[in-house]
Amino acid sequence: PILHKYKFNLEEVNVTNGVHPVDVTLPVTSIDNARLNIQLKEDECESCEPTTNPS
Repeated sequence: PILHKYKFNLEEVNVTNGVHPVDVTLPVTSIDNARLNIQLKEDECESCEPTTNPS
């Protein structure tokens, strides 16, 4: 639900539990009460706006 809130798709992010990747095909109970890290994949974010670097 949190990805949907910010208009991201699961295919656009990498999910880790600390340093280990999370198998997103497992039931949600496998990560119950876990703190997850979400990082956007650089070339796959269709809903993201391009960022500009201020000069």
